[in-house]
Amino acid sequence: MWIASLGIENADSFVEQKIIGQILKRITKDDLEKDLGIETLGERYIILKAIENLDLSRPSKKITEPEDWHRLLDYCFDIDMDRYILSCISELLLGDGSPLYLKIFKPITEKGHHLHIRNIEVLSTEDEKLKLELSDASEYVLRGSSNKQKPDLAIDGNLSTYNHSDYGPHCTPPQDHWMQFQIKEEKLFDKIGSVTIWNRTDCKGRIIGADLELMSGERILWSHTFQKHQNVYEFKINGY
Repeated sequence: MWIASLGIENADSFVEQKIIGQILKRITKDDLEKDLGIETLGERYIILKAIENLDLSRPSKKITEPEDWHRLLDYCFDIDMDRYILSCISELLLGDGSPLYLKIFKPITEKGHHLHIRNIEVLSTEDEKLKLELSDASEYVLRGSSNKQKPDLAIDGNLSTYNHSDYGPHCTPPQDHWMQFQIKEEKLFDKIGSVTIWNRTDCKGRIIGADLELMSGERILWSHTFQKHQNVYEFKINGY
């Protein structure tokens, strides 16, 4: 069992202390050290990452026995253990642990100042579709044309619709257009393999001059500026 191989021998204490269900999400590093006997920083970090990424809505069996806790952690760590340890080390040394975001930004200085996208799709390096969730958007993009064509239409998977920034005399002063989506990881340390953008098929030249950015918090990891118009853009990201 992977938890024993890491030298974490106090998993049973979670059951003894009745740390089950949503209580898991309230555990702190101090709780792990003082009340649950997890003495080393590395062990505490690994367990906190497991809890942070744990989808408590999916396992149906209640945690009532030590074996149930082990099975739940094994379910959570449904990846190669060596890869997970390396990811932990890599994140501690190189990353800030911030959420990943995908942002499309159309500066006001560009011609055809509208922002409308049919669909955005992000795949992991294992070609699994990752969920996108609207994080924020500029005022006119968030409002949408006629208060209808809002940013959610860009991530609904429907290629017959598109979002559209609001426009007209009432949109003053002019603004940069942008919308930002959080990439929701389905597994621990999902890696971004590709991003696909379906452009609006008519008026498609309006995407020229827009920037596509992959971000960790406010830090830009990768970016692309659209310099020509086409119906579909596919970008290989290779593992952020």
